Amino acid sequence: MWLQFASNKKAIEGIFGDTPLPSLNDLMLRQVVMNLPFDFAASFEAPKYPTPPPRAWREKNFDSLQIRIRATVTKLRIIADLSAESDVTLSLTSKLISLSVLSTVFLEAEYENFDLAFCGYKSTDYELSPPMWWRP
Repeated sequence: MWLQFASNKKAIEGIFGDTPLPSLNDLMLRQVVMNLPFDFAASFEAPKYPTPPPRAWREKNFDSLQIRIRATVTKLRIIADLSAESDVTLSLTSKLISLSVLSTVFLEAEYENFDLAFCGYKSTDYELSPPMWWRP
């Protein structure tokens, strides 16, 4: 499983405890930021909110989930055309991050390390658009 490769594995386990981790499939890509040659970051909206949610999220009445990844990359390859409405799968292996749509990879990055953040929020707080990780 991808969790074993995350630099912040303990923090993720601390958030979710016994709650199953969210799926990295069928995500909506919201933002990609690249500061070449080494920094890569992306944020995604998850289509399903964890059930049951982590205790702290339940107490704050969160109902939506954004997944964010930040990585130090050594090689980056961008390959395809992407529709704004495409469901994206984020795949993480021991040294490769890949983003794909319907099994077609459109971005691959070899990495030295990565962190994942799972950010619950109230959808009513962001009626026009979801929270942005970085502002341009």
